[in-house]
Amino acid sequence: MKLKKLFLQIGSADYSGRKKVLIHCIFWVLWFGFIWFYTPNNFLPSEDILELNLLITFRDWCLTVSFFYVSSMFIFPQLSEGKFFIPLIVISISYFVIYAVTYCTLIYYASLFPNQRTYSGYAKFFAEKGFWKSIYARFGFWFITFWYALYFVVPLIIKLMVDIALFRVKNLELERNNIRLELDYLKSQVNPHFLFNTLNGVYSLVVDSEPKAAEIILKLSDLMRYSLYEANSDQVALHREVKFIQDYVSLERNRHKASTQILLEISGDTGDLQIPPLLLVTFVENAFKHGINNTIKASWIKIDLSIKDAILSFDISNSKSKKMKSDVVQGGIGLWNVKKRLDILYPNRHSLEIKNSEDVFSVNLKIQLS
Repeated sequence: MKLKKLFLQIGSADYSGRKKVLIHCIFWVLWFGFIWFYTPNNFLPSEDILELNLLITFRDWCLTVSFFYVSSMFIFPQLSEGKFFIPLIVISISYFVIYAVTYCTLIYYASLFPNQRTYSGYAKFFAEKGFWKSIYARFGFWFITFWYALYFVVPLIIKLMVDIALFRVKNLELERNNIRLELDYLKSQVNPHFLFNTLNGVYSLVVDSEPKAAEIILKLSDLMRYSLYEANSDQVALHREVKFIQDYVSLERNRHKASTQILLEISGDTGDLQIPPLLLVTFVENAFKHGINNTIKASWIKIDLSIKDAILSFDISNSKSKKMKSDVVQGGIGLWNVKKRLDILYPNRHSLEIKNSEDVFSVNLKIQLS
């Protein structure tokens, strides 16, 4: 439990902006010292050691920093999505640049310090082979690979460990929030068995005389059962979530006037796909609550849910009053919570676009479910 609290405290800290820049600067200063210490310096006359080691250290430090941020921006994000073509191209270009810089500096430094036998020996090999022949030579390849392996691998391992720790923090935070929501919900709910028994009793009384009212009661019972029991899981079958939205919209249709246009289109095969429960209904609730319920004139809401190749597309738009405040229309904390859930549950696997014009509010959501 203490380790769990530590993770949560670390995750709640703000490492964005200046703090993040400061942490990176401190690390790279320390890394410069490490390269300085690791660079061989016992082959030169004493008066040449400082100058050559400073040049070598600065060169290797610049290459390490550059490759680190190139990896962070172009290689790791692509690999996390299962894409290998762009990382392969970037790694190949990076290796060529590293090789070119090393080749040029080897020859240049050797000319500055001819008394350094080991360094001059390396430079002589590359100079005799030439740039294009030495780049394919076995010695040249392994020389570059082993020389920079430690410099490149250690920072990347540190980044990987930090990313894993932050991912763990996000999961712990989501777990804590789910527990808190569940406890708050349990405190506020009435005994569900009493409610279901009451609804069943009312249903049996009106099923013959008022079939439409009986249908509404049955849908309401299904909505409550889904919310109380099935929604406690981390994932539910997508077809159950879709059925929940259909029942919810059906109940809303009965509440509104005939002039209110409510369109719901569902296409595609849900198959065995899973989705976090009650993820989409927040957008639907927002559309009814802050949209057509506050529109005085003719109001409308359009919902389009489609599934293709395990990609869920969810488009919803609604009319709204021009006098409604922007923050009220956008649903406040409800939509904010959904955005946060999406960022945690589907990192780099979803896109969310929210548009708030003068008289229309729309949401476009795409999720890669598998």
